[in-house]
Amino acid sequence: MAVTARRSIRPGGASLCHRCGLHTLRQYYSPELDAFAARFGERLWITGGWVREGLSDSNYLGDIDCIIVAGAQQIKQFAIAAGFELRTAPLGAPRVVLCDGNHMDVIPVSGPTAKDAVLQAISAYNFSINSAAVNYLTGTVLRTPYNAEDVAAGAFRVNDGFDHHCSDRVLARDFEIFEKYYGLRPVPTPPTLRVQKLVRAYGAREAGDDATQSLCARSNEVAPCLPTAAEAWIVRGTVRCALLGQIKYWDDIDVITTASDDDIVGHLAEAGIPFSPNYFGTPKVITPNGLKVDIWALGGHTLETELSGYAHNLDAIAWSVRDRRMCDPLGVADAVAQRHLDISPAFIGNATAHDLHYTALKSIYLTIRHALTFSDRAAEVMRTPIVPEPFLIKHLIRLLRELCLCLPPQTISRAIAALENKLGACDAVRLVHTYS
Repeated sequence: MAVTARRSIRPGGASLCHRCGLHTLRQYYSPELDAFAARFGERLWITGGWVREGLSDSNYLGDIDCIIVAGAQQIKQFAIAAGFELRTAPLGAPRVVLCDGNHMDVIPVSGPTAKDAVLQAISAYNFSINSAAVNYLTGTVLRTPYNAEDVAAGAFRVNDGFDHHCSDRVLARDFEIFEKYYGLRPVPTPPTLRVQKLVRAYGAREAGDDATQSLCARSNEVAPCLPTAAEAWIVRGTVRCALLGQIKYWDDIDVITTASDDDIVGHLAEAGIPFSPNYFGTPKVITPNGLKVDIWALGGHTLETELSGYAHNLDAIAWSVRDRRMCDPLGVADAVAQRHLDISPAFIGNATAHDLHYTALKSIYLTIRHALTFSDRAAEVMRTPIVPEPFLIKHLIRLLRELCLCLPPQTISRAIAALENKLGACDAVRLVHTYS
């Protein structure tokens, strides 16, 4: 199902309309949400991105966040009985996996009244722009006073009731997204100013580190998450960005290890490190300061065979967590130094249609973020016809948000125009242009 959207939040006179954001949500996910509504009725509230985007002339395509006025065990029992795949979100709430791979996180709440319970929950959210909820059945809107004030002004602030000392990487990244991707103005309250200071501190820290310092620091952070007897390597984006001198504090970390899945899970449980399954079912750890670490078992593969199956050549280089050194069994260091992008033939031979669609979009992202040249094979992949399904667009929006944290808007616009000239009219460039 094709989708089209714009991203800007409209300042001045924006209003949260009846059933705002729910039309598009129902279009894609009504079977799952209707099932929950049939069980919980008017106790089901939609919140998060779908409601936030309802404040503007844009659509939101991403995770579903909802509040249900019920106990966590009651929600879990229903989800299991209804045949949903149930997981645990990073903060411990129930997570329902949707049919297309997207997910719905459910916040269980209670209070003297349903309204009190929902208002208490949204008041504790991180940013004022997020502090609103819409009842799925009735369309009733609940929002905090600062939500209404800031939306009308095209602004945002850190909520007074939010614990801004936790998950500081996530908080800083989301702050930058609202400011740079959505173009909102920070309101200079004391909590907001503290987060602004945090963002500046991360930027200054990045500027002073070379590749070895960055990767050693990340090795120190991920080492507690890994069984000590196994070998492990940091791969993909973290290594690529470090080598290119463009690493960001919010870049996720992918780790591959010789430990088995059972050993990884057992170690995390024994160490008391919270984790949840990622999209692929392997452990995702979010450290107390908000660093996201995905851990993958090699499953009998060698480091070389694992790296050869990655889509992009610039991701096929590894950093040893234990030995603190670079490992380049495929000899891609020269391509990284030359900033030349290619696509692995082994990946193309095994890729699904969804894999190729995402790789086309990710290739555009990499080319813009790192100012890359690219091979004819990479150009061919970027020209792949794409069906813009919601789950794919969710990931495209994530990539474009990251671009806005790396580069000025004018640089991104010029890069898109240059790609249009090189690649011609293709779906990947068109979609990047639409959502940028």
